[in-house]
Amino acid sequence: MGIKLAHIVPPSFGDLYRTGYYLALGQKLLSDRGYREQTLRLSKAGGFVIVDNGAAEFDQPPFADVAQVAAYVRAAEVVMPDVLFDKEATIANVTALKNRNLVPPEQRLIIPQGNTIAEWFECLAFLKEAVAFGTLGIPKHLEKHEGGRAKVMNELPATAQRIHFFGVYQDPKTEIATAVAAKVRGLDSGAAVAYAQANMRLDSGIHVSLNWDARPGPQERTEAFKNIMQMEDWANG
Repeated sequence: MGIKLAHIVPPSFGDLYRTGYYLALGQKLLSDRGYREQTLRLSKAGGFVIVDNGAAEFDQPPFADVAQVAAYVRAAEVVMPDVLFDKEATIANVTALKNRNLVPPEQRLIIPQGNTIAEWFECLAFLKEAVAFGTLGIPKHLEKHEGGRAKVMNELPATAQRIHFFGVYQDPKTEIATAVAAKVRGLDSGAAVAYAQANMRLDSGIHVSLNWDARPGPQERTEAFKNIMQMEDWANG
């Protein structure tokens, strides 16, 4: 049994592939009406939409605005306001009553943070005691540390929460395989488009960032679709 992939595809690439499982960037939903309406249509069609908060892109709008646009697009889950690498700030943001009041517990997706895997576990332990949530997010930057997310999953205590991997760091095949082996719910990634934009193979072993605003040519669209199909094959074991 495989996992669900949420392919992050800028609107300029069109409707490359629908999985029914989507990650929508909160900051882009707020600034791009077309993207906002596209996401709403996916929700209305039965899609499971997670709205992210922009922390990974260092473009984080006020969380009240993120929660409001998430409600508009009928999101199934909302990523609570984390701060990249910062355990204490993430704890403060996620546990703040003003933020918790914006999202029902079952719709909260938390992403513990830390500079090390040990700090990430400390953040998780605190948050599990302090706040109710439905889904646990594991960020891609943990792949920088020895063992990466495979180590995290091996050491993770039994949890009733669903688990989602956030992003691919630099090795889509291996990181998807880790997610499949750990039987997590899903993984999101802009890798299919990002590697097509860079004219690089998915197995290049180099971190590639998605260029949201670039206008694709026909070849980029074709390569992005091929990458999506390759990643779907990996995700389905």
